Amino acid sequence: MKATASILAALLVAGCSRGAPEGPKPEVPPVAVPEAPGKTAADVAKPPETKLPPGVEKPPEVKTPAPETKTPAKAPVVSPPVAKDEPAGKRRRGRKRLDSEKGGVALDPNDPLAFLKARVNLDRGGTFFATAREVMKTGDKERMRAIGDFLLANQNLHGGWPQAIKPGEPPFSPYLGETPGVVPEDGKMDRPILMLMEISEATGDAKYLDGAKKGGDGLLKAQNKEGSWPHEWCADEALMRKQTEFLGMHCMNDQATVSSMKTLVSLWERTKDERYRAAVERAGEWLLAAQLHGTVSGWAQQYDAAGKPCFGRAFEPPGLGILETKEAMFALLDYYLKVKPDASAKAKVKAAIEESLAWLEKAHTPKGWAAYYDPATGRPVCAENRKVVFGVSGVDVHPKKPYREGYYAWGGMSIPKVRSALREAMEAKPAEPPPPPVKAPE
Repeated sequence: MKATASILAALLVAGCSRGAPEGPKPEVPPVAVPEAPGKTAADVAKPPETKLPPGVEKPPEVKTPAPETKTPAKAPVVSPPVAKDEPAGKRRRGRKRLDSEKGGVALDPNDPLAFLKARVNLDRGGTFFATAREVMKTGDKERMRAIGDFLLANQNLHGGWPQAIKPGEPPFSPYLGETPGVVPEDGKMDRPILMLMEISEATGDAKYLDGAKKGGDGLLKAQNKEGSWPHEWCADEALMRKQTEFLGMHCMNDQATVSSMKTLVSLWERTKDERYRAAVERAGEWLLAAQLHGTVSGWAQQYDAAGKPCFGRAFEPPGLGILETKEAMFALLDYYLKVKPDASAKAKVKAAIEESLAWLEKAHTPKGWAAYYDPATGRPVCAENRKVVFGVSGVDVHPKKPYREGYYAWGGMSIPKVRSALREAMEAKPAEPPPPPVKAPE
């Protein structure tokens, strides 16, 4: 019996120590288990005076909650957000990239033109033109006129448009601020001009075509003497000298040059104005001269005044750009040869594209191509804070962390499609020259 009592006492002591909260224990008198159920702090911390046989669980105890010391769960690795004007995946689009619109736009059934009364973003990343396109599909000419009038009302004296238009506030563009100018990049010139042409044709109203021509004349003002286009232009030379990005550059970046070529080809076909045709021809000649040769073969995102690849923004390194190379090849085929379809131009274009395709085939990997390549070494590169970082593309390109994964994503193009387009262009017969414009009677 004495042995049994000793075992039960030991179990009781073990149970008390197991049920005590972590941390400092309250000071209690060193007494045995009280005869009555406890009302003191010491009694609350101890089980009732009930002897438990071996193997039976203790009844629930009232415990003072201990401070949480759980190790936080490991957070999942999340890619850094991609800037609005550089959404992941968009840089890898194909030939139709210049015609792409933001999808998923629904008109307000009570007021289909409500989008004209709110803040409007004319950038390619905005929804203005996608919404306007839905209105155009209805065939309602009065609503088309409302869109055309909105574009005309917000066109500046140089023929350009701001990026942001908000009622009650001055128009604004990221690079020019409130200064009126021409910004060829990212759809801020080609899309309003082409939509005005479409509205003019649908309504028969010449004022919208006049607005489109004013925009085309703005592109002529902004064109560099070598034939390319800058990222942005204004007549305020002092302001232009303050710009740290894209000043004095020849830009393929954000389609500044190729979208201007596309727009002026359309204006030339509609108006037969020789100035537009000549500007596209100069742009094509610049593209042929700007091609990189040697270790790599293609086109850079931007070039300095001396014609060398250079930094654009802090994350855009000087080097061959895969997207820009693809766009340059199609611009030569689609626009340059349309305004200059002679045998000499065809031979130049064929040689340039064949050279770049040969390098692209050699540089191809199972993942496609990196976004940028160093012209001297041919190695994939990216940039951070205007410093070139060598490595592979995408998440592995940065030595410490994933960096602008969408911008540096592996991607590419369909070489067979480029070859097919090249073959069609070489086999195409020169079109008949457009008839001279009919002069209005004086």
